[in-house]
Amino acid sequence: MALFVLGGLIVKRIYLQTPLVRSALERELVTYEARLEKKPNDLDARVAIAQVYARMGNKKAAIAELKKVLDIKRDYWDALFQLGLVYLNDNDKAKAISQFKKAAKAKPNDELAYYQLGIIAYKDRKYRDAAAYMEKTVAISPILADGHYYLANSYEHLGDKEAAKRHYEEALKYIPDYAQAKDGLARVQP
Repeated sequence: MALFVLGGLIVKRIYLQTPLVRSALERELVTYEARLEKKPNDLDARVAIAQVYARMGNKKAAIAELKKVLDIKRDYWDALFQLGLVYLNDNDKAKAISQFKKAAKAKPNDELAYYQLGIIAYKDRKYRDAAAYMEKTVAISPILADGHYYLANSYEHLGDKEAAKRHYEEALKYIPDYAQAKDGLARVQP
C-alpha cells in the first residue's frame, strides 16, 4: 500500500504539474532570464527581456529593464532605440524623440533612429524636419524605399516638386509596385 501511495505521489509530482510557463512570450522571457542568471551584465539579454515585456504590454517593466541597461552603458544603442519605441508606443512623443536623438548620436551610421525621427516629424506635419531626417536615412540606407517615399512626400509638401519626383522615382526603383509612390509621382510630374 505504501508503495502504491508513494508511486502515485511521484506520478502526480512529475506528470500532473501545472505548467509554469504558458505562452510563447513567457517562454521567451524565461530563456532570457536564464541567460541573465549566468551572465548578469548581458546587455543584449536585458534588451530582449525589455522587448518581451513591451510585447506583453508591460511598459513599466520594459522601461525599467532598459534603464538598467543604460545605467550599465549609457550610450548602448539598442537600449536607447528600444526605449524610444516603448515611449512612442506609449504616446510619449517627447521622450521618444529624446531617445531616438540619443540613439542617432550613439550610432550615427544607423538609419533607424533617423527614420523614426523623420516619421514623427512627418506625422506632426513638420515637413522640413522630416525631410532633414529622411535625407540622413536614405544617405545611410539608399535602398530604403519608405525613406525615399516620406522624403519625397515631405518635399512635395514643401513645394519642391523636382526633389519630390526624384525620391518618388527612387522609392519605385526599389519597390516597383509601391502604390503611394506611384500616386505621388503622378502628382508631381508635369
